[in-house]
Amino acid sequence: MQLIGPAISGWTYALIPDFPALVPSLLGSCLASLALCLFCLLHFRDKKAPKSVKNLPEGSATTATKQSITQMLRRWPVPLIICMRFSQGFALFAIFEVVPLWLISERAVGGLNMSEKQVGFLLARSGVWSIFYFSLVLPRLTKKLGGRCTSIIVSVFGIIFSILLPFCTTELTANLAHMLAASSIFSQFAVNVAFTNNAAGPTDRAIVSGFAVTVDTVGKAIAPIATSTIFAWSINTFGLAGHGLVFYIQAPEIGSDTI
Repeated sequence: MQLIGPAISGWTYALIPDFPALVPSLLGSCLASLALCLFCLLHFRDKKAPKSVKNLPEGSATTATKQSITQMLRRWPVPLIICMRFSQGFALFAIFEVVPLWLISERAVGGLNMSEKQVGFLLARSGVWSIFYFSLVLPRLTKKLGGRCTSIIVSVFGIIFSILLPFCTTELTANLAHMLAASSIFSQFAVNVAFTNNAAGPTDRAIVSGFAVTVDTVGKAIAPIATSTIFAWSINTFGLAGHGLVFYIQAPEIGSDTI
């Protein structure tokens, strides 16, 4: 949905000329409402379910103190995993934000001057590729090479194609570079989840995963604001020479996932 969503927005943009963003906004609101309803349904169902455990033994994991949680988060390699999750979350939402901005910008400043519908089709093609990639390619790659080697390989691909992306001058080359860059960043997300689960024992895994997801979300929240601001500033300040600055900043974030 993270790739298909922008594509649907591009297709439905300006269906109502007087209110061009109305239809995409309504679709997003409907999907958010549906997700909220499903969450409430599952929450109330779990609340009504009988609880089989009545008395927990003293000293169990649920009574962990603040000190033990701090020690848990400081235990290596948990700090490294948390930094990787932040970088991955930032890189993921950075490419969601900056690529459409670059595609619709004028060619005079390094963009492709594409319409919203063209951007929608480009993102849809990337979404179809991602389905194929995650269904067939990534599982076989991780099974054959292991998580560590796979993480290194996809990071190198992500760095290369993120840097090459602003130099693409046609829709075809931009689509190919975007497909490979985006799928590499998505691969890091899948691999990092496995790394997070392996970094802590069964009793600590819930707390470590929860903190990692929180940090990941912070990176996702910062990325759209930071990348769009830097993109606008670089174009206004440097013109054509600055259109790739935000992509160069994003590339090290992808590479930091393999530290």
